[in-house]
Amino acid sequence: MEPEWEPAKSEVWAREVPGLAGRIRSESAGVADLIADRITGTMPELLTDPDMEATNLASTVANLNLLADLLEGGNDPKNLSLPEATRAFAVLGAHQNTPLPPLLRAYRVGHQAGWEAIHAMINELVADPEERDQLSEMVSSWLFAFIDAASCLAEIAYNDERERWIRTVSASRAETIATILEGGEIEAGTASARLGYELDRNHLAFIAWFDEVGLVENPFNVLELAITETAESIDLGKPLIHPLGMGAMAGWVGSHGEISEIPAAAGFGPEVGRGVLIAIGEPDSGLDGFLRSHQLAAAARRVAGLTGREPGSLTTYREVAVTALTTVDLDQAIQFAHRRLGELADKGPTPARLRETLVAYLDEGASHGRAAHRLGIHENTVRYRVRQVEETLGRTIDPGDLDLRVALSLASLAGSREGG
Repeated sequence: MEPEWEPAKSEVWAREVPGLAGRIRSESAGVADLIADRITGTMPELLTDPDMEATNLASTVANLNLLADLLEGGNDPKNLSLPEATRAFAVLGAHQNTPLPPLLRAYRVGHQAGWEAIHAMINELVADPEERDQLSEMVSSWLFAFIDAASCLAEIAYNDERERWIRTVSASRAETIATILEGGEIEAGTASARLGYELDRNHLAFIAWFDEVGLVENPFNVLELAITETAESIDLGKPLIHPLGMGAMAGWVGSHGEISEIPAAAGFGPEVGRGVLIAIGEPDSGLDGFLRSHQLAAAARRVAGLTGREPGSLTTYREVAVTALTTVDLDQAIQFAHRRLGELADKGPTPARLRETLVAYLDEGASHGRAAHRLGIHENTVRYRVRQVEETLGRTIDPGDLDLRVALSLASLAGSREGG
């Protein structure tokens, strides 16, 4: 059969290449070792994993045998198919999240080492200097085309597998998280393996969302960044992320140590924008704690919506726990607040100012002075407002009045609707 590649139709090719191809086949294992050593020396970070190293070696041997066959047949190097071992190397790189550029660089490094070995064989096999130079030039040109075609095919194999792998892993993670959040039966070890996130430790859940999704470009990216920055602001690691819909995303961070109370300064950076709201649950442990912390974050989110929290705000369950518990039956909660507060539950700046003063007064142990310091106003102003509250309520303020405290926590809801 006549060779496909035009230079391979020469007499020098026909006379010398069969011997060269046989030599390449017989020494493929040794040449592969030389190439692997060159790659390791040049790119020590690439082949540290034993599986990656073994797969690369098998890929190199397969490529050397393939190029020997194609050289001997005079085939056009552009018309090749990747050996299965070479494709496996690209696929493993995709599975191990190895960036594509180092994989492609390995081809270039391997090409240089391989050509040096093949050129040495040509020098040994071909006695005539003129024929030796002619054959070296042809084989070098052919080998460049071979490596270019092989690396292009490897890139395609990597990208295809990476896309498929990401879809598969993402689908498995989403299904596993959905099972946990729905209270389904799943073993913690199995779930941890699927998620790539250890469940046998302490967890803290986040929910980030937009009030108006359509106004935000790339909402998933913005929500993920908001959760990540919030976790980083309280010295926790990279979160596990799970979309809840176009405008909302859940996240979890885990720690084998205790997750301390969330500081008031926790938040996300200004580059996220003020369109995001965040709710945070309470730390909890294990598979069940993973779910419970999320449920509390969801409760905090619900309260943030009920109380009209502004975009850019962060709501922790700890600060709204009473409101969350007492608004399970929202209409009953609003009626309760109206009955206990009367006109103090109304909308407007005056009722709001009186409620703020009363909360500070009660929190500070019925101390006018400490309440004034907390609010940044004069002590006499606090006394005047407390008297106004007592006149409105028709009774003296009792610092131990639990009903009053609960009603105050519900006041913004009572003021947002008509009372019963």
